[in-house]
Amino acid sequence: MVWGDLSPQRIGGVLERGLPILAGTNGVYLYQCARETEQGPDDITGDVYGHFIIVCGYCSQDETVSIADPLMDNPAHGSKYYRVGIYRLIGSIFLGTATDDANCLVIRRKDWQFRK
Repeated sequence: MVWGDLSPQRIGGVLERGLPILAGTNGVYLYQCARETEQGPDDITGDVYGHFIIVCGYCSQDETVSIADPLMDNPAHGSKYYRVGIYRLIGSIFLGTATDDANCLVIRRKDWQFRK
C-alpha cells in the first residue's frame, strides 16, 4: 500500500510490520511550545520550525506512538525517547506544511519483503 489517508490505523499498520517512519513535523505543535525568535520564545512575532523525528512504535490501547528524537533536550520531554498521542503526531505532520517539512518516509532494508 503506497497511498492513503494519514490515520492511526495506517501508521500503526506500518509500525506493526517493524518498519519505523521518518516524519517531518511542525516542532512547535509537536512540542506544544511557543514560536521562536532570535531573542527567545514569542508566540506573537515568532516563527514555527520544522523538525524531523523517527516514529518507532504504536500502542492502540492508549493511542500513543513511540518517538526517537534527535534533539536531546527537546522542550516538551527533555529526552530523546518519549511517547506522544497519535493525533498530536498526525497534526504536527499536517502542520509541517508551513515549513515544507510535512513528510513520512517508511524506513526498510533493501531486501525487506512484505509479509501479512
